[in-house]
Amino acid sequence: MITMINLIFALFSQSGSTTLAYRPFIDPLKLDDYWLILLVPLVFAISLTYKTIKTDDLSKLPGQALYLTAQIVVFMILAASALWLLGVLV
Repeated sequence: MITMINLIFALFSQSGSTTLAYRPFIDPLKLDDYWLILLVPLVFAISLTYKTIKTDDLSKLPGQALYLTAQIVVFMILAASALWLLGVLV
């Protein structure tokens, strides 16, 4: 299993930059292979932000944010499956 540090080093080494400075708009990171892994932290950050604003009792925040994250990810999987099935049938 790839650790987070190895993942970061691998992404920076694939950028193709010959200089020591990292130029994000000129040499973007190649994240094509990792975008599904990065989807879950993005959804969690959105869920955490939303639930922080909407929840009255912040002691319940982690559980509610994880529950909302799971709901969003499951719905995205179901929507992608439905669209794939629609594309196959039509």
